[in-house]
Amino acid sequence: MIDNSITKDNPEVKENLEKAINLFDQCSPFFLALGDQYRQHLLVQLALHPDGLTMADLAGKRRLSKPAISYHLKVLKDSGMVTTKKNGTIVTYYLNFDDVFDQIQELVASVQKVKEAVGNKAVNGAE
Repeated sequence: MIDNSITKDNPEVKENLEKAINLFDQCSPFFLALGDQYRQHLLVQLALHPDGLTMADLAGKRRLSKPAISYHLKVLKDSGMVTTKKNGTIVTYYLNFDDVFDQIQELVASVQKVKEAVGNKAVNGAE
């Protein structure tokens, strides 16, 4: 919900606020996926191995069952942070953070624009 008292006289604030809200919606799968320590550890392992890791590789590095690792990898894949490549029956997992970082940076920039526009309005209105 957008506070109309803040945006009614400033279409730039409204536009940036709507953009920020849309970006939060787009980025929420990343934030949810990053909220689990096991998924964080899996991402770090994948970051350390740019050539990718298989389920067997990941199972050897974590004290989780293969089904648990599979679940966490699915969450990461669904969020777009992990990609896969299948070679026969072997699936290799890769870190895919470039798009994620781009969207998060865009979100931060959008929120910063809202903050600056509202801050400028507050400063200018206080004079």
